[in-house]
Amino acid sequence: MKKWINEYLIILKEKWLEILIICGGLVAYSLLFSFVFKDVPACIYKQIFGIPCPGCGITRAYLCLFHLDIKGAFHYHPLFWLLPIIAFVIIFNKHRRVNKIFCSPYFWIICSILYLALYIYRLIYVYPNPPMEYYPLNLIERILRHF
Repeated sequence: MKKWINEYLIILKEKWLEILIICGGLVAYSLLFSFVFKDVPACIYKQIFGIPCPGCGITRAYLCLFHLDIKGAFHYHPLFWLLPIIAFVIIFNKHRRVNKIFCSPYFWIICSILYLALYIYRLIYVYPNPPMEYYPLNLIERILRHF
């Protein structure tokens, strides 16, 4: 067990800068839209198309989770728990045990089907109510108004 933990720590030491850059970029992007552009959604997909993306509500789900509001987290995005697993797999994909368990095509197919099925369900039964709101100032609609 100790050897297994040491192998993970070695991988973390090797990839700490990559992890820090990705997380820092995401935080900076979110802060920019939170404080500077208050009326513009942070989601690029929603900015362009106006409809929510498959990950819509996941940030609000984690904010609820940090406040220990499990029910609220599941309300905003029921698959919020899957994201840390995917991040773990991406970071530790070179490790034998992780590669054997998670890096099969079946894992990625199941994750994709779960996200797609939830997205379709939410578009049919939740949209346009929160957390799946429509953004009327989207790029496509503004372009179509000119024609």
